[in-house]
Amino acid sequence: MPGLWTAFLLMVQVTVADRQPWIEPLPGVRMEPARPVRSEADFGPDSAYRLLLQATESREKQESVRAEAEWDCLEALRSQPRQGALDQQTRTLLREGEESLVLARRAAVATDVQMPTDDSWFGGLAPLSPGVRHLSRLLVLSAYAKEGQGDLAGALEELLVCIRCGSTLSRGQGMIGHCVDSAVSALAVDAMHRIVVRNEVPAPVLRRYAQELLQVSDQVEPCVEAIRHEARQVADTFDHVDLMIRISWAPLRGLGGERVHWLIARGIAAVTGSTRRAMQRDVAALYQHYVQLASLPYSREVDAQFSALPPPLEGDVACRFFRVDDSVGLFLVHRCCARVAPFVARVAERDAILRGMALFLAIRAYEAEQRRPPLLAADLVPEFLPRIPLDPFDGQPFRYVCGKVPASWGGVAWGIYSIGRDFTDDGGRLPDPPHIGCQGHDKPPCDAVWIPRIIPDK
Repeated sequence: MPGLWTAFLLMVQVTVADRQPWIEPLPGVRMEPARPVRSEADFGPDSAYRLLLQATESREKQESVRAEAEWDCLEALRSQPRQGALDQQTRTLLREGEESLVLARRAAVATDVQMPTDDSWFGGLAPLSPGVRHLSRLLVLSAYAKEGQGDLAGALEELLVCIRCGSTLSRGQGMIGHCVDSAVSALAVDAMHRIVVRNEVPAPVLRRYAQELLQVSDQVEPCVEAIRHEARQVADTFDHVDLMIRISWAPLRGLGGERVHWLIARGIAAVTGSTRRAMQRDVAALYQHYVQLASLPYSREVDAQFSALPPPLEGDVACRFFRVDDSVGLFLVHRCCARVAPFVARVAERDAILRGMALFLAIRAYEAEQRRPPLLAADLVPEFLPRIPLDPFDGQPFRYVCGKVPASWGGVAWGIYSIGRDFTDDGGRLPDPPHIGCQGHDKPPCDAVWIPRIIPDK
């Protein structure tokens, strides 16, 4: 039996001897993040991180009950604003969350806005993420409450605080921080659009928040920084190759117990050239490709190249494990590493949401002041905006349509749109069912539209 096992190993080694790595390195790609590496001990009490930590810690108790109540109140106020007194449940939620609201407002104007550097998947990524999502609901609820009281500037300020708190999570973190930032921005911008459309907001207020929102969008962390941080985290993960093999090869556990499963998994790794050094080399090369692509202007071609990484696992079992050198490393990357292409698209949607809403507010300000919409978007510069923001999906200015608008817009005088994540200009056609703004990663591709009226969700 040992002789047969040895012969098998020798045969496989000869078979894979001339295989090449499944990805080639890209020397010269800068992998170090722009922000300095910082630990929790480096943050003072007035940093955005410490303030957000306090704001979210004060809301940990009974969080699931609060979350359900917050969503109920938000949905009610989102569809129908309440003028004057709020209902008892909303008043209770805002009263209980007052300390968190005060801390969030302080965090939004803090000068130190980096997060602690998380270099390990095993250390728990972005521990503030769930808390900030809960905090964002409270801030939006507070904005709707201020709308009902007639404090429209205060309502927009609460939503700007919400967006800034979400943006903080993206600074010094990997993909998860950016994904939470995207979700928080979408929630706040939806509320901002509703409040502006259903109220006569003064032109100076609209102009101020248009400029503030464009400034925030200019300061959001580029997605290439998230990928650089993710590369550090993945490198740490591949220092624990033995643990990853145990987790990822779980189906083999039925072949004779834990020890047999372990020996088979390690044996396959050894004969396919998947040493720890080879795995670390190849995963580092993969993230070099990601960083290089993320450094380029986002486009259909760049998105297609992202989607092609890592190389697919093709063919039957023999092809999967013996076709390339370090095939187990490729298998583990598919099992354990997040797909980057959907993440990059989501970050582009976040950028479109912020830029599109800034332009929308500027046009509303012009319309409120001049009693008519601008003939050209360029008429907004420089009084209402320093420049016309660019669509992140093609690098061109957002499309502004005035006068003859698409029929699906419902008779409004003007509107703006981004071509969206399908990279196709559909003339601002709304999807079915319609929605305002950027579509989100779970909806079919379409143009992302902002028009001066509320369109029902269904």
